Amino acid sequence: MKHSYTTHKRKLRQLKSLSKRIKQMQSGVSVSAELENLISRVKRLVNELRNVFAVWQLKKVLGAAALFAGITFTNTAKAQNFAAVQQNTFGLAAVNYNSSPAFVDLDNDGDLDLMVGGYYGDWNYFQNTGTAAAPAFSPAQSNPFGLTATYYFATPSFVDLDNDGDKDMISTELYGNFQYFMNTGTASAPAFGSPTQNPFGLAPVTIFGMPSFGDLDNDGDKDLMVGETGGNIKYFQNTGSVTAPAFGTAQTNPFGLTSLGTATNSVAAPTFIDMDGDGDLDVMATDANGDFYYFANTGTASAPAFAAPVMNPFSLAAVNGYAMMSFADIDNDGDKDLMCGDYDGNLNYFERLNATGIKSQELSEATSLHVFPNPAVESFTISGPWSEFITSVEIIDVTGKVCAQHNGNSKQISVKELAQGVYTVKITHENGSYEVKKLQKN
Repeated sequence: MKHSYTTHKRKLRQLKSLSKRIKQMQSGVSVSAELENLISRVKRLVNELRNVFAVWQLKKVLGAAALFAGITFTNTAKAQNFAAVQQNTFGLAAVNYNSSPAFVDLDNDGDLDLMVGGYYGDWNYFQNTGTAAAPAFSPAQSNPFGLTATYYFATPSFVDLDNDGDKDMISTELYGNFQYFMNTGTASAPAFGSPTQNPFGLAPVTIFGMPSFGDLDNDGDKDLMVGETGGNIKYFQNTGSVTAPAFGTAQTNPFGLTSLGTATNSVAAPTFIDMDGDGDLDVMATDANGDFYYFANTGTASAPAFAAPVMNPFSLAAVNGYAMMSFADIDNDGDKDLMCGDYDGNLNYFERLNATGIKSQELSEATSLHVFPNPAVESFTISGPWSEFITSVEIIDVTGKVCAQHNGNSKQISVKELAQGVYTVKITHENGSYEVKKLQKN
């Protein structure tokens, strides 16, 4: 084991050295055989080390060379889509109105169980008796593990707020109060105490709500985002610590977020998720009409800045009102699928699809091409040993929309008409295989 770790550390140093050489050789005009060889070696090393070192370590070592070499650390491509909805699948059943799902491994057996809140404030627990890759849920248990019903509109969210190794639960209720259920049991045998109302300095929101936790400022503890009636999104920064949370005064629609409120659309339900796989947290939100909204984080992991919302992106279609979301890798294929409740109490499952078919672990040979200059202003060129076999090039935006398509053996692609932003370039070969590159358009 020691020898293996020493070897990996040596290869990490080698990766750092090669990355520096790539940075020094970038001309933005031509790509030499020597540079192509360096990029190939870097990709092989990344492929070896990605399961040994944390993503942040590899990103730090690679620096700007990652973008030039077309290396990303996502499990799927930037342009992703969801399959058509499946309702009440895997043995699940509807609950009584306004279903609000939350995935969590409550019995610590390695697969994801499901807790669903409902209109009457009850908790419906569906234990996963299948596997991590093939879920199968047993009939619902009502208010298990000592849980007691809230006052209408139960919206569970699981988080280890006291850092003791098990999952606590926090929910809102009809009047916007927070209910904290501390797990006094263990990671495999949960037992929840009586709820504490509005703990840790939290203040009620304006009726209804849907809490979501994530480290939005990258300081190591969990911050909180919650929606409310009127369509606003409230942000509570955790100014405490990982063992002793303390939340500041609510900020309304911060970081460029916008209200979802209109005359017929008066509820926001936000959820943190790194939707585009770039290492920072984006926000997905839903409303009373059952539509989905995507706020891409165009800032950083520690300084978020959200773009204008995109409605029903990634091939998602609205559900029947009051959509409450939970993202989780339900089928254990490395990406986050979506389970969504609705007004009628159904559980709507959207399987996440890889729009390119290329997984991140297939870097060494699958990503033999690269694009330059990158960032591009007017055009970019595709170069590499397989470029003569190109049959089509598609440019896809962050919502999965194909913005431009070039058929034939195109190697120089115009991007003059594209708006500034981040795109996916899908390059298809004669044999039907394809590669994916990230492109920044300036």
